[in-house]
Amino acid sequence: MTGKLTKSLSDFKKMKNNRFLVSATILGITALTFTSCTKAPQEKIDLANQAVQNAATLEAEVYATYNFVALQDSLKGALEAVEAENGSFIKDYSVAVEKLDQVIILANDVKVEAEIGKQAYSAEIAANIQTIQTLLAENKQLIEEAPKGKEGATALMAIKGELEAIEVAVAELNNLVASGDLISSSQKAKVSKEKATLINSELKEVIAKYKGTTRRV
Repeated sequence: MTGKLTKSLSDFKKMKNNRFLVSATILGITALTFTSCTKAPQEKIDLANQAVQNAATLEAEVYATYNFVALQDSLKGALEAVEAENGSFIKDYSVAVEKLDQVIILANDVKVEAEIGKQAYSAEIAANIQTIQTLLAENKQLIEEAPKGKEGATALMAIKGELEAIEVAVAELNNLVASGDLISSSQKAKVSKEKATLINSELKEVIAKYKGTTRRV
């Protein structure tokens, strides 16, 4: 009797263990099937791509160059992480999704940086144009005060021509700014400002020498 009872208990334990193994196997297969059927985060991919494109539209490559390059590298890394999971039997896109989220955040930061960069260029150009116009008006007045001798008259004619060229450059500057070409506008404004400043210095020097000579005579 005792032997039969022991055998029954043994059979019961085996049956219980077998059921546990079957249940565990089923759960494992279910989890594997679910994981392997996980889809790529296409919506997140689209959002990341659009965020980078928006930054590019704001000319971030020009006005936030360093961080825009970093942004492109981040997007590339995120897409490579997605592609790596696409080729895996057991797919887990959690790391790729995290990378895509970081791309979206960085893209927004780069957009802000590009906008600030544009504003800085615009402010600098406006200030330089104002300075140029002030110098042009002052230089025209200085020409009236400059000595009008034979050699002086020839030099003044050349200076007037240079001032006219600067005025044309300022008009072109306004067109460039209106078209959004701030980089070219900035360079042209700096060159024109340097020319106007140099003319101003030369005229003042000539007039100072002339007045000094007149006083001695």
